[in-house]
Amino acid sequence: FRGSTPSFGEGGQLEQVLNLPTDDPIAELLGASELEAEESVSYNLGFVYRNDAGFRLTVDFYRIDIDDRITLSERIGGDAVTDLIDSSLGIPGVLGVRFFTNAVDTQTDGFDVVAEYDFDVASGNLALSAAYNNSETDVVSVDANPPVLDDLGVGAVLFGVEELNTLESASPEDKLILTAHWTSERWSLLARGTRWGEATRVFNFGGGFEPEQTYGAEWGVDLDVEFAATDQLSV
Repeated sequence: FRGSTPSFGEGGQLEQVLNLPTDDPIAELLGASELEAEESVSYNLGFVYRNDAGFRLTVDFYRIDIDDRITLSERIGGDAVTDLIDSSLGIPGVLGVRFFTNAVDTQTDGFDVVAEYDFDVASGNLALSAAYNNSETDVVSVDANPPVLDDLGVGAVLFGVEELNTLESASPEDKLILTAHWTSERWSLLARGTRWGEATRVFNFGGGFEPEQTYGAEWGVDLDVEFAATDQLSV
């Protein structure tokens, strides 16, 4: 099966890039190999504190090492790639391809902190909570390019700046969730605020031009009101 997606090519121009299975003739021509299962080892350390006043605190630290991580290759394109596919397979006009690889090993370090406190107020119960997560992923090892890609030139890389960005910095490193939930016999009132930290996207336009775009931290708010009109019906 060959699918395609629009992607930025040389000079930042949009072009269609083929997304190929590893056993596709084009992918095999460019050095793709059968995928292996990822292997991971995780380490965890945590503690819990609670008191009689209704306060609870949990803290968890973790590390996750993943070997042979499955990730999408960089866009492999350029005139040399197009000409090689045409001359070897008789398929003209292929501007760029991607396929999945086991090319990298990664290490993720992070921690979670959750604080909860509930108490009676206004003929009901108010539950307050704050949850914070911080994690960072680093690529610690990258397999060498297949020889065929090295022979095609600098622009043809199995794993490059865009996929490095996808794994390391395209997602926020931290997240905070603040929640207040009041309940009574008939009513339920919930307010939740979520803050996502900043994230950065990197684009490879070729020729060493790799612009970045950073998105600042953002808040989202959820509000929910529920009324139990009867034992069988709530709105």
